[in-house]
Amino acid sequence: MKKSIVVVDKWTAEEAAIQLASALRDNTCKILVPRPVDGFGQERPFTILELAARLKRRYRPGGLAESYLAQLKRRRRKHKETLQELGEQIQELVQQVYPSFKAKVCKIKVP
Repeated sequence: MKKSIVVVDKWTAEEAAIQLASALRDNTCKILVPRPVDGFGQERPFTILELAARLKRRYRPGGLAESYLAQLKRRRRKHKETLQELGEQIQELVQQVYPSFKAKVCKIKVP
């Protein structure tokens, strides 16, 4: 979030974090899990710096996307795993690697 937006709108750091978190869409929302915890093990709100760090880690070149791509390349059907389960796992990995990709799922009739 640009500093100028925070200054112009006169947001506090907490308000800026709330605004940023509420603006996240689709797979980007996954950076919100797991939630940070305080010293007593209770969930607490994110700070703006924590959100920015998670976004940078998720979308930096060579970041998690590269790790997800490696997982996608190695992914094989597990023992007793259905094709549907495998397909769902692959689709999730593809969405992690390519967040803007919208897959069209079609049903194939098997004789």
